[in-house]
Amino acid sequence: MSIAARSRAGPVAPPRATVTSTSIAEPVIAAQDTVSNSNTTGSQTPIHHIINSQEGSVIVLSSDSESGDDVSNPEQNGSAIIFRDSADEGMTADQFSELFRPFVFIRLDMVLVVYQQLVGRELAAASVSPRELCRQLGKIEGFEIWAHGLPRSYFAPNPATTRGQPVRLSADPTGKQFVYASGRSIVIRSLQDPSKSREYTGHTQATSVATFSPSGYYIASGDIAGNVRIWDSINDEHILKSEFRPISGRINDIAWDMDSQRVMAVGEGKEKFGHVFAYDSGNSLGTVEGHSKVINACSMRQQRPFRAVTCSDDGTCVFYHGAPYKFNSTLKEHSGFVMDAKYAPSNEYFVTAGADKKLFLYDGKTGDLIRQVAAGTESPHTGSIYAVAWSPDSKFIVTSSGDRTCKFWDIAQDKLVSTVQISSTSAPEYQQVGNLWAGEHIISLSLSGDINVLQMGNERPVRVITGHQKAITAAALTPSGTLYTGSYDGKLCTWDFTGLAQAVEGPKNEAKPEDMAASSDVVAMGFIDDAVRFAEASKITGASAGLSSAPVSLAIDKSGTAVVAALASGELAVVSRTKVTKVAIKGEARAVAISGSTVAVGFADHSVHLYQLQSDTLVATGVSMTANTREITRLAFTPNGQLLAAGDAGGKIVVARPDTGETVTARWVAHTARIYGLAWSSDNQHAASSALDGHVIVWDIANPLRKTLIKNAHLGGASTVSFIDPQTIVSTGADGGVKVWTI
Repeated sequence: MSIAARSRAGPVAPPRATVTSTSIAEPVIAAQDTVSNSNTTGSQTPIHHIINSQEGSVIVLSSDSESGDDVSNPEQNGSAIIFRDSADEGMTADQFSELFRPFVFIRLDMVLVVYQQLVGRELAAASVSPRELCRQLGKIEGFEIWAHGLPRSYFAPNPATTRGQPVRLSADPTGKQFVYASGRSIVIRSLQDPSKSREYTGHTQATSVATFSPSGYYIASGDIAGNVRIWDSINDEHILKSEFRPISGRINDIAWDMDSQRVMAVGEGKEKFGHVFAYDSGNSLGTVEGHSKVINACSMRQQRPFRAVTCSDDGTCVFYHGAPYKFNSTLKEHSGFVMDAKYAPSNEYFVTAGADKKLFLYDGKTGDLIRQVAAGTESPHTGSIYAVAWSPDSKFIVTSSGDRTCKFWDIAQDKLVSTVQISSTSAPEYQQVGNLWAGEHIISLSLSGDINVLQMGNERPVRVITGHQKAITAAALTPSGTLYTGSYDGKLCTWDFTGLAQAVEGPKNEAKPEDMAASSDVVAMGFIDDAVRFAEASKITGASAGLSSAPVSLAIDKSGTAVVAALASGELAVVSRTKVTKVAIKGEARAVAISGSTVAVGFADHSVHLYQLQSDTLVATGVSMTANTREITRLAFTPNGQLLAAGDAGGKIVVARPDTGETVTARWVAHTARIYGLAWSSDNQHAASSALDGHVIVWDIANPLRKTLIKNAHLGGASTVSFIDPQTIVSTGADGGVKVWTI
């Protein structure tokens, strides 16, 4: 993550800042001259700025004296090189706006003041730690610390799935990474090490498909509104090349031609179900005709003469000649929905798969039927075939089916080679809805989102990559450093931050988790089905007696035996594995926290009251906090119990002393929506908050005006945040991802 400072008087930062080098530990900063106190975009005043060089150095440019072209050691990694530029070479505001639009702004006059204080002389070339420069800027009244860029680690959500809907996975030309849609994000993930991922967040609608170009430089991604965005896959900024809306409904599949110039996008629509266009200009390069219902898949021949094939819910496939691409013939061999169509890497054949459980092989150049694949096999699929993929040598195909199996077929010998049984149960979550064969990597996707790593000849997956598909709604970090997370669909996972998620073992549960709390290595989990469940060592170890309504906020004592729960009904209860005791209160409880035997309860009337936990009941202390202005949504004690933070539905956070109720600060008001998460660092000096606005903010209790803001950390809202150590936080969100940030 990068850190930068800005003046409150400066221009507003953009929704998503980006970095310009591969270094994510050093700052990317831009500064505007404010001597004239003018922020007018059209001004011709030369601009002063700080930028990140290719080597990670921070450079300060000033335009009020001689040229500083002879700066020494600009290549020093991690150093702040401060020098001057001549006035006649200074950039205008228009040029600055165009080149540095992604960056945040700071006041140059303040930078020079800090510089003079740090190096002891004015406008001389010198090296300064970028982090120290930012810290000094943060101490100046009127400055804020903004954090932006990339997390240290990103544990991606698994692909989004819908029952009965095929899912498309695409690999880059090297076979080292693959791409898929998940919520509003597009995830680029390593095939060799799936714990390494990147994300693209340019879509405003839920995404549906993403495909690498044959060159590997671009990715074309589509969403449910019919938008196709083409962006570069190499740089972390994922710069947008072009955006089009070829059809009016969901994009189901995207294919590229061999030159990475022509794009075919198909799916749902009103007037048409697909289109072929130039990747850069959007000019029409063909028509997609011949179907009467939604098109499920498309594939383009990567060799001249150009050919393409599409398949549809109307039970047919259509063969095209190009370019420009035009209808040639209709293929009617299938007797039901046709789910997938794929050209072989050799381009000699293409194969189609359908809900009729059949596979058909065609000539890739003429579109003529060759045969039904292994028509006489004794072990055909017994469910719809949702996806098919070719081996790199074009000798084999692998199919994924709703019968919870994957099958390998020898095309030359026209026979079934082997079957992989994903699960012996009849649970629909094991239906296979997508697959990919890239180099030595073969994967198949379960309806549950699990990614199954296959090997021809093995009867079971050699590895299963689990994770969340839906929004993460609750999380808790144990003292030993294990993060428990739960998503909207009831899926529970644990993370140790060194690799992939591990599924929590225990009885199957589809109820949404509302909150989690950890003490020792015991984790209490509150669910919407009116239950509190307990977990240890990644296993569900028990559950409470039934509650009168869902627990929306939990706090667990140090021993891990007593849980204080605020219920959706506004009631308050003390819960153990064997007993539930309701506590008589006045008002509607919304949030709870515990430190030792002291319990804080936040209410709908925006007040916080303090209690003492005595056995299975709470005794009021008479201490209260009333500085919040909206319903209390989150509470958190410092580890030493000397401070209490209260977040509310309006985004305000108040810090007070729990022994007296005295307000320490009520100036933490940078969030614009409901506070979802609050946590304190182990040194009691910093707090972190997450909110519905998607931001994560780290606050400094010694300097309440100073904060580090991670803008748009999670699309759709940042649900939880925890400190791993005083310099590292972990956040989760509605995007289903887990992100680790270094502050």
